[in-house]
This record gives sequence, C-alpha cells and structure tokens, in this order.
Amino acid sequence: SEDNNDKKAFGGRVGMTFLGRYDLVLSGMTDHWSDEGDASLRLLAFECATKQGLFNFPFFKQTNIKLGYLDNHIENDDAEETYLQEYNAYGYYSEVSYTMFRWLKLLYRFGGVDPNENIDNQMDQQNHNITGIYSVSRNLQLWAMYQWNLEQHGGEINNDYVMLKAIVVF
Repeated sequence: SEDNNDKKAFGGRVGMTFLGRYDLVLSGMTDHWSDEGDASLRLLAFECATKQGLFNFPFFKQTNIKLGYLDNHIENDDAEETYLQEYNAYGYYSEVSYTMFRWLKLLYRFGGVDPNENIDNQMDQQNHNITGIYSVSRNLQLWAMYQWNLEQHGGEINNDYVMLKAIVVF
C-alpha cells in the first residue's frame, strides 16, 4: 500500500505542579492510519509524581513517588482476526525512590503491561526492578538494575535481567 500522509495524528500533554512539589500530567493522542479512516488509535495516559519529597519532614524529604497509567484503544476493521479488530492495551507503573546521600539513590519500580486484553499469553506481564543510582558528578551517573518479569499466562519465561549503564547528563 502507498504511504498516506493525509491523515495526521493529534496529541498533547498538559501538566500542573501543586505546592511546588506535586506534579500531575495528562497526555493523549488520536490517529487514523488507513485511507478509509476505519483504523484508529487512541492513547490516554496519566502520571503523578513528587519531585521534592513526599513531605517536608526527615526521611520523607528524600522519598519520592511516581504513578502512571496508559490506556490504548485500537480499532482496525481490516484485521482478519476478530480479536484484533477492536481492543484495549494498557500499562501501569508505580515507583518509589529514596535519596540516601546526595550521590546515592535507591529506586523500586513495579509495573505491568497487557498488549491486547482479548488475548491471554506470555506478553501479559508484570515486572519489578530494583535500581541503585550512583552520581559520580553532576554530569555522570552509574546505574545498576535488576529486573524480574512475571508472565501472567502460559508459564514463566526465564527473561529476568541485570542492566548496568552509564548516563551522561548535559
């Protein structure tokens, strides 16, 4: 099929900060990708986070949280299989971080994804990860992370992993 650039995607992101430390963000996008206009995508996401600690008290000043949810509605009348013609995909996460020292942060994250609510398979999964972030300088961070994945259907796939990375911040 030919490329069709007549149909455009529209999206946006709106965020607000409350009391200088709490962020709320709403994102959305809509798109049609077929010549007939019968295949479409709608994304809606919500995030909230603290950025200067939960509260202005010891321990809580160094603790931040993030929460997020994404809903993706897909319609594709051209799909041959019924379960691919209209479905929702979704994902979510929660994250807690604690800054032990100016140069060391610990992070725990839990999340999940279901790429098609009409299909139960090993792609439906939850995961946990624990990360240590060492700030060598203002411009260099070293991350060490362990992630374990929990497949929801069809048995466990041994796909947990360790990731080590260096990040240069400009």
